Amino acid sequence: MSQRPPAPARFTFRSTRLAWLRRWRTSRPWRTPRRLALLLVATMGLGTMGYALSGPDLPPPTASQLAAATLPAYQNVLAKPVAGIRRNLSGLSYSSVTGTLFAVINRPSSIAELSTEGELLRLMPLKGAGDIEGIAHIQGDLFALADEDGNRVRWAQIPAQGKPRLLDRAPLSLPPSAFANLGLEGLAWDARHQRLLLAQERWPMRVVSLDLDGTPHPSAIDEVEIGATDLSSVEVDPESGHVLLLSDESAMVYEYAPSGELIARLPLRAGSQGLADDIPQAEGIAVDGQGRLYVISEPNLFYRFERVNPGQALARR
Repeated sequence: MSQRPPAPARFTFRSTRLAWLRRWRTSRPWRTPRRLALLLVATMGLGTMGYALSGPDLPPPTASQLAAATLPAYQNVLAKPVAGIRRNLSGLSYSSVTGTLFAVINRPSSIAELSTEGELLRLMPLKGAGDIEGIAHIQGDLFALADEDGNRVRWAQIPAQGKPRLLDRAPLSLPPSAFANLGLEGLAWDARHQRLLLAQERWPMRVVSLDLDGTPHPSAIDEVEIGATDLSSVEVDPESGHVLLLSDESAMVYEYAPSGELIARLPLRAGSQGLADDIPQAEGIAVDGQGRLYVISEPNLFYRFERVNPGQALARR
């Protein structure tokens, strides 16, 4: 990995405007991510980790890293609307406690519990919530919620029986986004390292990481090098520790090795890895304990991907 540290983030209207102009002039919808660094920064004494995504020249992924990629092995095996939900389905997280998935609906604020077959098990109003865009299961019945209002993480208790409720625990806040409705979009719990990963949609587009009681350390994201125009969600594969980034506008899932190299992509277009149709607006991603990958899309669409024989996947690459 390059020894040159990434440039510090600058959260100003001028830098945001110039970044937008640069992306408009140089980015292309068909351009794929390259040389994207996912640099793990340890903050001494705080125990807080931060991911800085930028675009320095990095050595290409090694053969072993490419072989460890999981996305090329996935095939779509299920695609369906979620009966009982009409629109605004967003965020996704798998709970190993219940063996089910949890998603959010922001208007009106609700939490949906889904089976791994995409069946609606419970639809629960969430009183006092703001613009909830993402959800992550932490442990037991404790969940973290990505609230785009105020760019903050809030906490909720979702019991197996009964109604969910917001907890009085102090929220964790990020610096504000330059524009409304372009803030905190998704989050994931990294159980291996006991930290949250947060994805901000754009301006600045970034992924940051923090302890449950830590201070976030956001960094600028090089939008041109990424090729994606937004971030919709983030997930950590519990088996490999790889970080998965979901982009709605680019219709792509990106996979990063723990050391930071981009090692694989999963296009969300018709004809790719078993998809009969485009995924129109991907808003949430999750991986369960058996390695199955789930994507949800507005208005109410549910997709499940499963791994085929690794040898067959390598033969197709």
